[in-house]
Amino acid sequence: MTSQTVLERELEDAVAREHLLAREMHHRIKNLFSLVAGLVFIADRETGGDGSSALALNLHEKLRALSRASDVAFVGAESLPAGQPVDLGNLVRALLAPYGERCEIVEQAATVPPGVVTTLALVFHEYATNSIKYGALGTAGGRVTVRWTESDGVLAFTWIETGAAIEVPDEDRQGFGTQMVERMVRAAGGASAGCGARKA
Repeated sequence: MTSQTVLERELEDAVAREHLLAREMHHRIKNLFSLVAGLVFIADRETGGDGSSALALNLHEKLRALSRASDVAFVGAESLPAGQPVDLGNLVRALLAPYGERCEIVEQAATVPPGVVTTLALVFHEYATNSIKYGALGTAGGRVTVRWTESDGVLAFTWIETGAAIEVPDEDRQGFGTQMVERMVRAAGGASAGCGARKA
């Protein structure tokens, strides 16, 4: 057995372990969404409702949308025929659907290879999570605009938040999420220009 063969088998084993871990993580996330959805209805009934109040139904629908977005992140690429490009507009709309009309998508016709679907999904999830915690999506009236352009085979994304006092952290104080995003983007052959948000 040559060293090249050994390396190839080790790589295959590593990829198989990563896929197994991703499936396990997806299973746990789906269970968590189901658990939280159940707790929403329980809390509604405990406060005098019957589990079908406008708030409970709205939260339940948001959780279902998040669950669908996690499907895109973890199994979307694997369910596609090999090599078939993915419509970028459809992908981003699916990922940002949980946040409703507060996210505006200014799209340009473009496709991406299946191999980067998971990376893009996780990056958008991280940006949306940060926006809820620190930015526009966590503020009444705050909005997010996502746009992209394509030139010479290069996609450039812009994430803009308005209606909130957004504090952009110093580069030496980047949190784990920001560091994770930058590592994923670099691994996919791209580059990140900071946190991706600006004050407006």
